[in-house]
Amino acid sequence: MINIYFMNVFLVTFCFLSPLLTYDFDKKIAANIYVRIVHSTGCIFHLLPVLYRYPLTIMDPLKITPMPDSVKFIFDRSISYFLWDCIALIIADEDEKGLFILHHLLSVFSLSFARYYEFDWYLICVALFLAEVTNPLTQFSEYLQLIDRENITFEKMYFQSMVLVRGIITPIIGLMYTYYIVHFFQYLRNMYLISVFINYSSMNLIISGSVCWIHKKYLLLYKNNNDKKMS
Repeated sequence: MINIYFMNVFLVTFCFLSPLLTYDFDKKIAANIYVRIVHSTGCIFHLLPVLYRYPLTIMDPLKITPMPDSVKFIFDRSISYFLWDCIALIIADEDEKGLFILHHLLSVFSLSFARYYEFDWYLICVALFLAEVTNPLTQFSEYLQLIDRENITFEKMYFQSMVLVRGIITPIIGLMYTYYIVHFFQYLRNMYLISVFINYSSMNLIISGSVCWIHKKYLLLYKNNNDKKMS
């Protein structure tokens, strides 16, 4: 049976690549954007059934719910992607590539640790979903910029989605995680304590980066009068 996800990937590929034939663009960056879209949409497709099937679990030090094979596949897929994108970023001439490489390496480390020790895998799935759910919009924004066709209406919608996901929902999850850590701190031991430290540090770094991005995007869209610069 043909997987419906790959049928959709084919349609997206056709819609994505066809218009590029009429534009002068950086083909390396275009290829990177396309692969990022495939990764993010694949994450969303595979994570939704997992998040629906299993109960919301912020901390699970006793591994009451073992990591299912579907989650191992998702983590392996994302680790492979992040490593590949590090190489792609080195090759391509993209802005702030150093920052993105550091982000990818941090993600690889966090995912690999969770994959090996299987601690709090549901929380990692939630974090990965929140990180990837807006990524198709991110890549489409990059695509419009690549072909010099930025659209102010789309950019504002993209900004609002990022505020919702990265500026509201993700910090709420972070606060919940903080509460659980404080409440159960006396029971945290050995490798699980290290796992919590890695997850909590990564989450705070990503939230901080997201807030900085939201602030910069807000200034660009609403304070610098860029309506005249975008069609």
